[in-house]
Amino acid sequence: MDQTVVLCTLAAFLLYYNTLHADFAYDDSRAIKTNPDVNPSTPWINLMFNDFWGTPLTHSGSHKSYRPLCVLSFRFNHWLHELQPAGYHLLNVLLHCAATALFTLLARSLLPPRAGLATAIAGCLFAAHPIHTEAVAGIVGRADVGAAVFFLLAFLSYRRYTTVRSQLSHLRRHQLMRTQSTSVRSAMASNKCSNNNSHGSVINSTATSLPALRSSLTAAILTSIKWNGDDVDAGASAALLRSGSHPPKQSPNVALLVISKWFWLLVTLFFAACSMLTKEHGITVLAVCAVYDVFVQSRLRPKDIISAIIFQEKHRGLAEGLTTLFMGTLLMVAVRLQLMGSKAPEFAPADNPSADCPSRLTRTLTFLYLPAFNLWLLIQPTVLSFDWSMESIPLIHSLADMRNFTTAIFYLTLAYLGWNALFRKRESDETTGDVRSASSSPVPASVLNGNLISSSLLGDPSSLLARSGANGCLPSVADAVLHCYSSSVIGCASYGGASTSGSLSSSSSLRSERTRWSSNSLADVDGNTTGRKSGVDLTVIALAMLVLPFIPATNLFFYVGFVVAERVLYIPSMGYCLLVALGFHFIDEYLGQKELRIRQQQKERHRWKHGNANVYSLRFAFRWAFFALLVVFSARTIQRNQDWHTEETLYRSGISVNPPKAYGNLANILSSTGRKDEAEQAYKKALTYRNNMADVHYNLGILYQEQKRYEEAIQSYRSAVHYRPRMAMAHLNMGLVLALMGMKEEAIEVYRRCSQLDGSGLKDPRTHETTKISALFNLGRLYADDGQYTKAIDVYNEAIQRMPTHYQPQVT
Repeated sequence: MDQTVVLCTLAAFLLYYNTLHADFAYDDSRAIKTNPDVNPSTPWINLMFNDFWGTPLTHSGSHKSYRPLCVLSFRFNHWLHELQPAGYHLLNVLLHCAATALFTLLARSLLPPRAGLATAIAGCLFAAHPIHTEAVAGIVGRADVGAAVFFLLAFLSYRRYTTVRSQLSHLRRHQLMRTQSTSVRSAMASNKCSNNNSHGSVINSTATSLPALRSSLTAAILTSIKWNGDDVDAGASAALLRSGSHPPKQSPNVALLVISKWFWLLVTLFFAACSMLTKEHGITVLAVCAVYDVFVQSRLRPKDIISAIIFQEKHRGLAEGLTTLFMGTLLMVAVRLQLMGSKAPEFAPADNPSADCPSRLTRTLTFLYLPAFNLWLLIQPTVLSFDWSMESIPLIHSLADMRNFTTAIFYLTLAYLGWNALFRKRESDETTGDVRSASSSPVPASVLNGNLISSSLLGDPSSLLARSGANGCLPSVADAVLHCYSSSVIGCASYGGASTSGSLSSSSSLRSERTRWSSNSLADVDGNTTGRKSGVDLTVIALAMLVLPFIPATNLFFYVGFVVAERVLYIPSMGYCLLVALGFHFIDEYLGQKELRIRQQQKERHRWKHGNANVYSLRFAFRWAFFALLVVFSARTIQRNQDWHTEETLYRSGISVNPPKAYGNLANILSSTGRKDEAEQAYKKALTYRNNMADVHYNLGILYQEQKRYEEAIQSYRSAVHYRPRMAMAHLNMGLVLALMGMKEEAIEVYRRCSQLDGSGLKDPRTHETTKISALFNLGRLYADDGQYTKAIDVYNEAIQRMPTHYQPQVT
């Protein structure tokens, strides 16, 4: 295996080694410890119809997060070692290592061969970026890491599909060309010279058959170039021609290539489906594949896409790939919508305050700002948090807010990069006659004008004789066709010492074009140097991987249940790392070339002065600056992993970003560990930031109840019910405290009200239904204790009839 891949993978493992001793934290409890689908005793079929948290997708309170493959991996861990967190963390780290290895392989194939250091920068940056800590150190983040692994496998498979598709196109063209060459050879057999003929007879014979020879050769070349089968993509075609190689005489089986082509295309869809079934935004890999095929593989301009696919035969392969991607996307989305009941999820206003804001201006400005904020987290991941909900990011209410300036810069930069990648560079290539843009016209101008044969091969009988062999024979017609075919994209190259008007100036220019990487060339799928495309192609791929996977989190099509989620940036960070590596390579190459020029100048002057080594020092400092950046990111990752070690350290780390949520969760941990006074202070501190948090009021009531401070407990429960009327647990515990205080009538009323609460739209319907049955159970026991046995029996019967299957037995 490549040393760079091994190095980056090892770095990924070492950086997250300290998470192997971490505990469950934050959402891990609900997703694993209390999720019935993780328990092997639950039927497997439930995974296909329940969401990530074990709630049926069709339930009105379902989160609609359908991730059965991720839940299946949790179930696998539970089967191996039940609820020991080390195994869960180990699998997360191994998945991160796999994602790092695949990403490094992808970066190596995209960056030029001599950019080994840039490849290492990309891989190490991805392995060490602190933004990944939530996805890797938090067990629930496995959904993002696993989706990234399948995402990369799908994209690599599609690149392999386009390669095989190009090979198949080359083969079909070559076979057709050989057929035409055989026809020409047979037709021109009468023109072959014999050693016994005189020169005069040769000239007369040649002059007589010259029109037939010219027309036959022209027809053969035109047919071999402009055929009716699938066309090869521009990059692969230019690669083959610039390398000076010809199609193999012993061609592989067309049927095997066809099978291989469809195999890789179906494998792409399979991995894309797996990515989507691990986490929803994994389906965006199909959009990334489409962007790659259109703008990188086929090198089309945006305005030419529709016309090229519909009207140009040479883009039939592109149309095949895009159609398959589109149909696969439609099928996956249709199945997904069918499973979730074709209804979008509903979230609490605190989860995404912007979505609940009545002002359209506020919603628009805030939603536009959030992507820029996410990019800033990628650039400077110093401030991280387990939760960015509530008022952690204040809403933007006015155009005068200075954050709008950041938004404007972000979108202007994105637009500039996109314009240069998709428009300006391709237009420049077209106007300068770049070899890579030759696919837009599969037939050279010299051929279309009828000048190729007449000017280069069959100018006149005398020149034809001049190019004849020592025995006075004409050049082989088949060899002429083969040679002109090999040069068809850039104009027929010289043959027998003559060159065409459409060819490049010299063979040295071909070699320089083949070895030059003027604006960051793009290596072929296999990592070789043939078929390089413009460096802008890498920008297109990086932007696609940065933007497209993030679109589902932008609130553009539907509201999401978070403001910012660091784990969601796991896949988009791939595009960011590619852009950073590309920028590093640009600057490093520039400094290296400048250093080389200075050394050459000094060598010519036969002197060396230490004072002229500034460029060398600058390049050295630049490389060390990037190394220092990786060290800083690695240190931040290790430090952030310590925050995820326990729930207490995690919640303490989030106080500066989201005080009400952090204090509320921290108080729960303090209370569970017996530190009641600290817990009480934390609860009250959380309520000073946000007084309408029903959960905090409820938990504070539990604390008071355990300390037998019943009056304060009842007040806390009443506050919880006030802010969340359908909070069944608050009703139940209020009834328990009222009964303990001897207020039986009030307790009976509360129990009865609790048993009739509507559970539609709630996020945890299992707990809600269980609480309602518990209210009936306590109501029956209250009747029994009061001697009202008939009422007690009626209530118990009602509880039995309404009891869900997951209800735990109660002890009286």
